[in-house]
Amino acid sequence: MEIKPLVLKSYDYVKWINIRKKYNDEYNTTPVFLTEIELKSILALLFSIRYNYPIINEKSKDEIKFILIDEHPITRIPSVFGHQMLENLDKEHMEWFNRLHNKSYLLSEIFIDSELNEFVHLALIDYMAIRKFEYGKFFLNKLSKSIFDSNEVSTNSITEKIKDTINNTSNKLEFIADKILKANPMTDTKDLLIMSFAFNEYFSKSSNKDMVYAITNYIVKENIYLLSIKKNIFKEAINKTIKRNWNLNRGRGGHKL
Repeated sequence: MEIKPLVLKSYDYVKWINIRKKYNDEYNTTPVFLTEIELKSILALLFSIRYNYPIINEKSKDEIKFILIDEHPITRIPSVFGHQMLENLDKEHMEWFNRLHNKSYLLSEIFIDSELNEFVHLALIDYMAIRKFEYGKFFLNKLSKSIFDSNEVSTNSITEKIKDTINNTSNKLEFIADKILKANPMTDTKDLLIMSFAFNEYFSKSSNKDMVYAITNYIVKENIYLLSIKKNIFKEAINKTIKRNWNLNRGRGGHKL
């Protein structure tokens, strides 16, 4: 079966906390019929939970609460991608969704509902083996914008100089990682990779990034909570990196660091 690339669409969604408030009187007692927007919003959260936490334990329960709060921009990225997949369902899965939409649900147990979990696994998660490249690209795009677009150090002139330097460098990722490490010597490997990838995604014109996107998918899937709470650390590290000298030493055939 052919899997078409996602067409990114605008959509409406409702935060879980607002759904809970709306049905507060029925939350533990009476099944309710959800609107299409409400059900898709819940399924998108369920995708994020089940994709990032295939095994639920006491530690992950606390981290899942962070996802359900739905406030942190990095934690939201997986559910946004899940929602995009819901907006791109094929005819067969859309019919399945409509059948689910016609049912009522007890909200206090909705995230453990067997039918909804089966739908999320078969209609969304099972396709991530193929969509991991799209997801990696999607995640890096969102992450890099959240870091760089709000970066007070990154003026237009500095941005253009960095773009020019990176796009005239053959081994872009090695060059960027070296810059980040020199500015932030204590950076661990996973953080260095994700920051290098985000830097490269934001500044580089290169289109051959499938391996980067696949690795990003793996890192994010295993570390979504840590990435979320480290956003300010990443921004500080990027600030230090941007302040470095971004000229190429072309005369000597190497990099001027």
